[in-house]
Amino acid sequence: MVPTDWQRQTTDKILFPELLWSKPQNNHQAGKLLVVGGSQQNFSAVAETYNQTIEAGIGSARVVLPRSLQKVVGSFFPEAIFAPATPSGSFSSASVGELVAEAVWADAVVLAGNLGNNSETAIAIESFAHKFSGPLIIGGDCIELLRASTKTMMARPMTTVVLQFPQLQHLLTTVSYTTAVTSKMNLLQIVTILHDFTKQSSINLISEYADNIIVAVGGRVSTTQISKPPVSSAGLLAFAAVWILQNVNKPFEALSTAAAALLEK
Repeated sequence: MVPTDWQRQTTDKILFPELLWSKPQNNHQAGKLLVVGGSQQNFSAVAETYNQTIEAGIGSARVVLPRSLQKVVGSFFPEAIFAPATPSGSFSSASVGELVAEAVWADAVVLAGNLGNNSETAIAIESFAHKFSGPLIIGGDCIELLRASTKTMMARPMTTVVLQFPQLQHLLTTVSYTTAVTSKMNLLQIVTILHDFTKQSSINLISEYADNIIVAVGGRVSTTQISKPPVSSAGLLAFAAVWILQNVNKPFEALSTAAAALLEK
């Protein structure tokens, strides 16, 4: 049975064109986004996400990286802010206060990835997520890092998770969802599962499957056909963050339009 809340979109037939027409045209109205991520080993996803937020039309963006990267990127990434790091170069528990302080400036925060696999970093990021009450958009390896706290994160208001399909499978397994999700399922089956799952959860989901970007919010699902794959993971994360920041009271409409806007880029 096809869910009644499933809406299909193409770049030629936008579901919510009024959001495109009303998109802020100046930086003052276009919002402020804080991009958090990186470790001594890697910060490429953070840099790409930051660049993509500019493409998506953010008014102002700042980046917070662990202090272990200051000598590496400080000279050519002047927008970066540096927070305390562990000996291995990831965010330390002492970084939470700095992250919370920087988040006061922002309208939303995106956890962009490259955080590594450090237990202290996982605790720090989880602590920050609970202290920050605004829109939080999670992507990249942050999803794996926060897996132990998935169930509590699901109950957090204004949380959007941008996943690759294997990450979606792991998330549903982690929360003991009743149906096993496999790559052999057709699009209708995945849509039905996400329709059911997000009716029971506070989080917003956006993923890709069968050449479609799938958005699921509160039981409502949209699919946007991808005509020219592949879609950049950082681009999807950045566009989701910017559009939901600018339309915070309309998460389903915002994320659906973000998918179309990204594909039009």
